[in-house]
Amino acid sequence: MADEFDGGVPLEALQKTMKSIAVVGEIGILTVDADNDMHVYYLVYDPGGESCTRWENECLTVFPDIRTHFRRVSWPRRDSHFVNISQKNFYLRDFHTKNTQVASCKSRSIALGVALCALSVDFDIQMNKVACTGDLNIDGDIGPAPDVANKLRDFGYSRSFEMILMPAQHKNHVERMDFSNEIAAKIYFVSNLQEGLVAVHQKVKPKHYLGIAKP
Repeated sequence: MADEFDGGVPLEALQKTMKSIAVVGEIGILTVDADNDMHVYYLVYDPGGESCTRWENECLTVFPDIRTHFRRVSWPRRDSHFVNISQKNFYLRDFHTKNTQVASCKSRSIALGVALCALSVDFDIQMNKVACTGDLNIDGDIGPAPDVANKLRDFGYSRSFEMILMPAQHKNHVERMDFSNEIAAKIYFVSNLQEGLVAVHQKVKPKHYLGIAKP
């Protein structure tokens, strides 16, 4: 009998899934789990896989809200890609081992990451060097995230990421914190999803022209 994670998903099936995942469709997430512990995960979009992440009730509202926002806004999306934004198509995997784990996530601070992860597939942008935290409203504005100070204090993996996107509402507070210059130089404050995508576009050159202007 194959080894299994706690979620009942065979290990060999997970390993096969991991091998099939391209860099496009994943982004770093600074998040809080159900036990109030800080973590850095990779959020992965894999419609052909089987998600074993347990999304708490707060997280479940993220997916329909982002679908609503995408319907309201005419993003210059490529016809060849259609991202199904639902909890079963996204999961978290451990930053260190790169394996899928039965992780639990309770905060809407994954919302910005879910939206950017979906857009990375549409625009073929590699976001595995991008980390973020932040809520996302239906109108596209980025709302504050919980425990930002602790998330950044515990963020000891700056060499693995080229940029960290943070809600602009935290700018004054974060700038008063004592960080190494290496981490401080990677923090980008954004007010809405378009600003976030433009910031990533300027830092990580995509294969396709996005056709968007800086707001």
